[in-house]
Amino acid sequence: MPIYEYKCTKCGCVFEEITAYSTNGNGTHKCEKCGAPAKRLISAPQVVFHGGGFYVTDNRSSNPACARLLPIRCPRHHRCLRPQLKRRARVKARSSGEGAWRYNCRTMRSLIVLIAPLLIAALSITAPAADDTPYAEVIRTAGPVTLTRPPSTKVIAVKQGLKLFAGDVLKVGEEGKTQLKFPPNTLVLIKENSVLTLKELAPSGRTASSLSAGSLIANLKEALSPGATFELETPTALATVRGTVYEVEITPAAEEDKPPVVNFYGYEGDVEISSGGEVFHLTAGARLLFEYGVLPQVLTHTRVLADIMQMFSDDYWKNAAKNRVEGEIRSRLPF
Repeated sequence: MPIYEYKCTKCGCVFEEITAYSTNGNGTHKCEKCGAPAKRLISAPQVVFHGGGFYVTDNRSSNPACARLLPIRCPRHHRCLRPQLKRRARVKARSSGEGAWRYNCRTMRSLIVLIAPLLIAALSITAPAADDTPYAEVIRTAGPVTLTRPPSTKVIAVKQGLKLFAGDVLKVGEEGKTQLKFPPNTLVLIKENSVLTLKELAPSGRTASSLSAGSLIANLKEALSPGATFELETPTALATVRGTVYEVEITPAAEEDKPPVVNFYGYEGDVEISSGGEVFHLTAGARLLFEYGVLPQVLTHTRVLADIMQMFSDDYWKNAAKNRVEGEIRSRLPF
C-alpha cells in the first residue's frame, strides 16, 4: 500500500496516510489534530538503487575507491568497512605499478639485512686481511698442497702467488713440496707429508709458525731487524732465530700414544732452541734430537749446506716438475 503526505488547510499540520492504489491518494482526508479537511502534497519518493550500472549523483563520495566499493545508501563511507578497504588497496598496490616497486624494495631491504652478515662472514674467510696486513706468499709449489682457513673447513688448492695470513693451515701431501716467503726476506721450504700453521706475522716483531708433522727448511737470507724474531714451534721444542739456515724433521714415535721424534739440523748461524725449560744452541754441523722419555741429545750430521741451498734454486724446481710429469706418464703406461 502506498503512503501519501497530506497538509491541513487550517492548522498546517503535515501527516502521512496509507491508502489504496485505486484512490490514487485522492478522497476526503481530515487533519489528525483539528479534524479540518486536508490537501494532498506532491513529494519526491525515496528510491534506492541496488547493483551496478547506476551513476551516482547525490551523496557521491569524494573517494573513488569508496564510490566503487561501498553501497550508495551507506552514510559516511561505512566506517566499519575502512580497514577492509585499506587491505584491498594494499593488495592492489602490491600487484602493479609504483606500489609493486615499493613493496619489492622493502622486501629486498629485509633480505639484505638478513644476508649481509652471512656475506661478510664468507668474505672474511676468503679474504681475511686488508692490503696493509702482513702475509706470507707462495713462491713455488709442486704436487698436492692445500690450504684451510679456520673456522671454515673449505679446502683451497695452493697455487703460486697465493697469500697466506695468520691462522692459515698449510698441508703438503705425498710427493708434494712448496716454498714460502715470509716478510721481510725469509724463505721456507716445506717438504712432503707436512702440516704448518701460521700463528703470527709481524715483520718488525714476532713471526711464529707451528710444524706438527713433516719437515721444513728455513733460510733467513738476511738478519732480522732488532727485536724481530722468527719462531718455529714443534710438538717438543721451540726454535727462535734471527738469521740462519736450519732444518726440522718430525717423525712418528715408535708407540702411537707418544709424542713424535723431532730432529733439528744446523747448517749456518746459531739457532736458539727451548725445550722443557732448557735452552740449547744449534750451530753449523750440529744436530739436536728430542725424543719422549729421553734427555735431549746433541749430535752431529754430515749434510752439506750447498745441497740444502740448491733446493731453493730455479733449476731444482724445474727438475722436480719434470720428474713429476715423467713419473705420472710412466704410471699410466700399460707396460
